[in-house]
Amino acid sequence: MGQVRPRRRLPKVFRFLTSKLGVQRRIGLLATWRTSKDCVEAKKIKSSSWSSVPDISETVTTMTYSGKIPVLGSDGYPYWKGKMEAFLVSQSQDIWDATQSTTFVVLPVAERTTQDIVAQHEANVKAVNFLFSGLGPMDYERVSHLKTAREIWSLLSAHHEGTATIKAGLGETYRREYENFVQKPRESEDDLFGRFQSIINKLRVNSAPAAVPYTDHQQAVKLLYALDRKIWEIKDRGMEDVWIMDSGCSRHMTGHRKWFSGLNPVSTKEYITFGDNGQEAKQIVEICEVSFDETMPCTTSAFELSGDDEEGAPIFEDEEGAANDGDPRDVSHALSDRNRVNAMHEELENFERNHVWDLVEPPPNCRPIGTKWVFKNKQGEDGMVVRNKARLVAQGFCQKEGIDYEETFAPVACLEAIRILLAFAASKGFKLQQMDVKSAFLNGFIEEEVYVRQPPGFESARFPNQVYKLRKALYGLKQAPRAWYARLKSFLLKFGFVMGSVDKTLFWLSRGGDTLIVQIYVGDIIFGGSSHALVSSFAEQMSREFEMSLMGELQFFLGLQIKQGLEGTFVHQAKYTRDILKKFNMGDSKPMTTPMSTNTALDADEDGEAVDQKEFRGMIGSLLYLTATRPDIQFVVCLCARYQASPRTSHHQAVKHIFRYLKFTPVLGLWYSSGSSLSLRGFSDADSGCRIDRKSTSGTCQFLGTSLVSWSFRKQASVDLSTTEAEYVAAASCCSQFLWMKATLSDFGLRLQVEGVDNALIKEEIDSQWTGLIALLV
Repeated sequence: MGQVRPRRRLPKVFRFLTSKLGVQRRIGLLATWRTSKDCVEAKKIKSSSWSSVPDISETVTTMTYSGKIPVLGSDGYPYWKGKMEAFLVSQSQDIWDATQSTTFVVLPVAERTTQDIVAQHEANVKAVNFLFSGLGPMDYERVSHLKTAREIWSLLSAHHEGTATIKAGLGETYRREYENFVQKPRESEDDLFGRFQSIINKLRVNSAPAAVPYTDHQQAVKLLYALDRKIWEIKDRGMEDVWIMDSGCSRHMTGHRKWFSGLNPVSTKEYITFGDNGQEAKQIVEICEVSFDETMPCTTSAFELSGDDEEGAPIFEDEEGAANDGDPRDVSHALSDRNRVNAMHEELENFERNHVWDLVEPPPNCRPIGTKWVFKNKQGEDGMVVRNKARLVAQGFCQKEGIDYEETFAPVACLEAIRILLAFAASKGFKLQQMDVKSAFLNGFIEEEVYVRQPPGFESARFPNQVYKLRKALYGLKQAPRAWYARLKSFLLKFGFVMGSVDKTLFWLSRGGDTLIVQIYVGDIIFGGSSHALVSSFAEQMSREFEMSLMGELQFFLGLQIKQGLEGTFVHQAKYTRDILKKFNMGDSKPMTTPMSTNTALDADEDGEAVDQKEFRGMIGSLLYLTATRPDIQFVVCLCARYQASPRTSHHQAVKHIFRYLKFTPVLGLWYSSGSSLSLRGFSDADSGCRIDRKSTSGTCQFLGTSLVSWSFRKQASVDLSTTEAEYVAAASCCSQFLWMKATLSDFGLRLQVEGVDNALIKEEIDSQWTGLIALLV
């Protein structure tokens, strides 16, 4: 008797796909999997023999219940919510109903006159007990004052999931994450399927009730296109031993004879012979441009053809027989990409909704400003594209100073202000939210008369010579930042906010003992407060006034990755670190444990070999942005930045040493602990002096409680006569930063007391002009 080969278990992703797709696709997927497992002797599987393959969709997994109360922990609220719901239902349907009842009210014992009322109170007590037992300290304190299970359940849901407006914004975010879902490099099929199922579950939880969910077939097709291209290459090689499947490409036409591996010329002009000996009448449908995306099915810009399934979708070529790929060279190429066309239509629809312009006859002696399309893909924390953007901008260089615009003001908060806000929020124990105002500059009114040309590719056929008169600001105009800030400031002040006296992008609202803080960075807004009701009210008011494209918990802002938890907030730039390592080909370099060697002494090195100045400056610029969360590399980066005018090999090696240190520490960042005090502390130091010009470098750092929020390393402007003087200059720089931070914190409602300053140095008789100046500063 021959030996029976054990059946290998299919990966999760293939089991999911074979349960959702048709018979033909099942066979193809099984062939793909067997080929990828090096099954050289693959059998020819036919549709009639499919019955020999078990139907995976009929496999039933039995789950047993452990009886243990689920505890809300690091797994997240959605995971806990599902388990707790199952737990309460398993105990009793009445207990679960107690969390959903809108009519139940806790009555005194004397008023519980009927058996039904007594049963409702007993179910409520049990439900409250189960909920309290499944909460951590922070969540328990948040709901411990509530008496009914429904109030506890609703408050937990509102705190962790947000209001309906916020949930709708999250649903839109997860929908874009679903649309741009692809397999990551070196990601296994099981991990891919787990990540895909996580997105589907998030969509089910956060989508609006009326939203149409993705069907099982749509999910299967999406997961199919998300697979890595290498898997499909394996499939193509493996199918040679199965049969010849028509992938849809056998009926595509091209004008290039050399592209055919085999060509059978025909004499007739009425019919065309295809690779499968099929014949069809010749019919010219249309010639149009197409664009290819390796992760999505092919689409045309002009129409959709019927009669072909998704496996045999037609592909077309342009007049030159070449496919359009990559970024568009001009508008005509952009119009061939459906995704870009949709983005342009969305931008113009925003113009109509916001009443940005009116189509009018050009006034005499008027030179309208030109417009152009700018395309950009917005990426999330994991590098995935979350939004395709098409921006119509005005060519602002055509404007003249003093005629077409006045002063400009862009509402941009500095990174130090962002770090202070993060530390303050962590100390107070509330989570920060973020919102992105869609086409923010289109909300600002302008006072001047500005005329622009019609958008390229969208000119009016009836009025080709007319121009648009702007009512509101347009991207690219010098008035746009000022107009948007004026509109937003007016709205916030009307809502009851108070603008910061130092930071004009900070707004503060105090109402009934609760506080709400708003920080602005152009169209990105960070907000948070001590009252969930106040935060929800602000989010709803903003959604009514402006159109939002993103809303939810603050996670990714200006390249900073922000993780907010119960114990504190962690801010880092791990993704950016990986990106710059890859950009400058340092991903495979040997890691180093320090950012700079102790034996390194940099100077001009005029005799050294020169290196590429552009690359060196690019490396310095990337590292300077990384210092937003990495004070450990600030000194050495600033030291290397002094030699950007004429970089040498020694300077380049020092910079590469920093990158190798980043390879060793890619996820270092700032930790802002919860419950930290809000007292100011600072430290200063100075080195003995540069060996070239003998100027010392001042180093300072400032803490808000235990949270590091500000630091600097700068060369002093003068040559100090002693190390004591150099230390004193550094201390003066630290004190000046303290004064700014103290004034900024006053906008947060903090009144800090100034402690005594040790001014022993002033009493010493040192004949130095700089010492006298420092004494006045202190």
